Amino acid sequence: MTCRRALRKSGDKLMEDMDEALAVGPWLVGDRITLADIAYSPDATRLEHLGLAAIWADKPNFARWYATLKDTAGYRAGLTEWINPDYLAIRADAGANAWPMVACILDK
Repeated sequence: MTCRRALRKSGDKLMEDMDEALAVGPWLVGDRITLADIAYSPDATRLEHLGLAAIWADKPNFARWYATLKDTAGYRAGLTEWINPDYLAIRADAGANAWPMVACILDK
């Protein structure tokens, strides 16, 4: 298996598992936010900042979870409030440059 196929397979599996888990509740492990949700928030945030949110375009439960997560006071205090706008511009450019390769890996 090539590295690209392995990356795609593992990434797809993770996103599918998360989307499936989120189909039965608002958070990854039940009705309340837990360490599981907090642990994945930086990864989702980084992908969003890179402009790669299309990765979960076909994962409605994940999209809802991430939108709900971003609306929590803890997320705003821990991530949103300290982000430098210059960082976002740099990440957006990096994501735009990376998207063709990411799309190729994901067959999007």
